[in-house]
Amino acid sequence: MGTAADIPIIDIAPLFGPWSEARAVVDRAIIAAATSSGVMTITGLPQAIPSDDRARRQLLRLFEAPRALRERLACNRHDPARPLLRHG
Repeated sequence: MGTAADIPIIDIAPLFGPWSEARAVVDRAIIAAATSSGVMTITGLPQAIPSDDRARRQLLRLFEAPRALRERLACNRHDPARPLLRHG
């Protein structure tokens, strides 16, 4: 079993700006963490993004929605070389 030192720390601030190579690096880091250990610590969430209990409850409602609705809401950006991998 890994230790806390094995959990990647990912600064997600570039995700809230225009496309850049830094944003692509964050995307790759998130995918790597999700497909390896399945956990990560994130930093860089803008203060303007609400993170109180109400916002959390609203966010979690998405996971209760039917799959068809969740798929319609997805960004559906993808790399043509990897058509089964969705970003959004």
